[in-house]
Amino acid sequence: MDSIFSVADKIIRTAISPVTTAISVATNATVDKTTQNAVAIKTVKAPAKNNALKHLSRKKQKTIDFKSAHK
Repeated sequence: MDSIFSVADKIIRTAISPVTTAISVATNATVDKTTQNAVAIKTVKAPAKNNALKHLSRKKQKTIDFKSAHK
């Protein structure tokens, strides 16, 4: 025969289990969404970074041309 405490413990664990599951599912969903956002930000930033590098290289090229033209 189970003691009152072990019965109460089983009832409490049974009642809390769905809540714990819901919290872990929500946390996983949040982590997944954060990861997706991070990937999206990297994807968006990459073209901008490439454009900035192209712009800089063009700028340097113009500077070199300018100096060589006025020697």
